Amino acid sequence: MNIDSSEFYISHITDGIFDSFLDSNRYLRNFYSVLKVEIDICCEFFVHVFKINATAE
Repeated sequence: MNIDSSEFYISHITDGIFDSFLDSNRYLRNFYSVLKVEIDICCEFFVHVFKINATAE
């Protein structure tokens, strides 16, 4: 019980540090969200192209 609670406490602290780091770096947070959207769009595009190529053959 002691170990579990301490692990939770440590992960909670690291999550808090990471969140506060992203909050303090608004540019970095915006860049990360834009990058995530771009990756999603690229994945959808490649899946779409792959489906077109697969049906053409």
